[in-house]
Amino acid sequence: GIPGSLCCGRFTFSAMSIELATNGLSGVKSILAVVSAKGGVGKSSVTANLACALRDAGLATGVCDLDVSCPSLDTMFGIDPEDPGNMPYLTEDSLIEPPLVRGLKVSTMGTMAPQDKALAWRGPVMHSAVQQLLQSTNWADLDVLLCDMPPGTGDVNLSLAQTAPVTGAVVVTTPQRVAVADVARGIDLYRELGIPILGMVKNMDGLTCKVCGTHHDVFGGNDVEALAAAADVELLGSVPIAPEVRFGGDAGKPVVEAEPASAPATAFRAIAEKVKGLLAATSVGGDALETCTEKRLKSKAHPF
Repeated sequence: GIPGSLCCGRFTFSAMSIELATNGLSGVKSILAVVSAKGGVGKSSVTANLACALRDAGLATGVCDLDVSCPSLDTMFGIDPEDPGNMPYLTEDSLIEPPLVRGLKVSTMGTMAPQDKALAWRGPVMHSAVQQLLQSTNWADLDVLLCDMPPGTGDVNLSLAQTAPVTGAVVVTTPQRVAVADVARGIDLYRELGIPILGMVKNMDGLTCKVCGTHHDVFGGNDVEALAAAADVELLGSVPIAPEVRFGGDAGKPVVEAEPASAPATAFRAIAEKVKGLLAATSVGGDALETCTEKRLKSKAHPF
């Protein structure tokens, strides 16, 4: 678990000991945290496209946007706040019924709070929001729930670990050294929490000019590979910089769907296949995943 204090030079910073969750979320087989610790590396883009790719690979998939104060998955999935059919509602059991978007259950504060209002919440309120998004949502027979995490190594990461037993973490980084340094801290946090690191995604891995074909390493060289080797973490794959990713995110149609033959979509599908294999190798994978998917498809309750 997290240590009670951290000594840094002449200073000692106190840290709260936390009780890790042992009870799972009802109806959810596996929980993946998509993490980084560094902001701006494309966690939400990776989450959205990985979710679509896992769905296409046959897994019943949901997404929980835990970047509570600055959500973006409502935009990336094209959830229209003016369309009542895209809004969450309370069931008779007082559960949040999330919208079904592109065959995915998506829960995000972007559908629950005014678009132009800041959520200036301190830790206890943020913790309560995380608990409600996870425990009070009707996830209903998911093979995998992806949790899009905010930057940093603080409150929300600890709240997730306290609220639900996380199967593993997928770490996202861009190639430049300033990002990789923070990502190393994120890896350390999840290992301190006892959460397995399933692998790392190298995002924005260079730009290939569509006119001349020249490849440009915009963010530098091999720092990601060096970190993966030093931390003994598998590099799940690399996603290139491509305008299609930005177009899809802004238009609410992830590139895996919008441009399925594109290089980034191909990369996301390859990463999803590796993640699916890693889930199947865990104690909650294998036949349990297949059974849940087959049951959902046979019932035709959620067409995708």
